[in-house]
This record gives sequence, C-alpha cells and structure tokens, in this order.
Amino acid sequence: MEAIQAMSQVDRKAKVTEYSDWQDKGCEISNACLECPLPKCKHDDKLWYEKYLNLSKHRNLILDLQDYLYAPKITNKFNELAAKHNIATRTVFRMRRRLINETLDFDMIELFYDRLRR
Repeated sequence: MEAIQAMSQVDRKAKVTEYSDWQDKGCEISNACLECPLPKCKHDDKLWYEKYLNLSKHRNLILDLQDYLYAPKITNKFNELAAKHNIATRTVFRMRRRLINETLDFDMIELFYDRLRR
C-alpha cells in the first residue's frame, strides 16, 4: 500500500510544472513564453492562432480591401486586387465578407505579420 502511495506522489510531482524540466523555448511569435505579446498561447487555442496566422498571410490584401469594404461590388477592382496579390477573385470576395462580418483584431494581424512575414 505504501508503494502505491509513493508512486502516486511521484506521478503528481512529475505532472506539476515546478518539478519538471520544462524550458521556456517560446515559439514563432516570441523567443520566450513569459515575454509573449499574444493574449492567448498558440497551444491553448490552436483555432484562434491559425485564424490570425492565415489572416496575416492576407494582410496586404486586407489593407487594400479597406478602401472598398462597403462599396458596391466592383468586380473589376476585385479582379485587379486578385491579380495584384496572385490569388483567386473568389478569395478577395471571401476576405471582404470576413472583414464585414467578423470582429477582427487588426493589431493582432499586424503583430503576426511583423513577427512571421518580414
């Protein structure tokens, strides 16, 4: 019985961060987790991280689209933007719809872009 209790204490100690050999290696955004500017860790909310990672890929398109966000559908301009960014016209329409319908943190898009794309 004592051996089982001793094993369970060892297991609990191994699970607690203070007793592990964890090293703060950071990620693509920050060199150290404790200095990370993100409000959420990429490991805690993968969907949120991937959302802003993908939005950062389209940062220049987003900046261009802000001028035409609420304008009536100007297909020629969207075709020009698609050609300029080397993407499909449908992607331009999708991004426009996301910008209108979703609440996006543009500062977070900039942060991802600055850390990953430059």
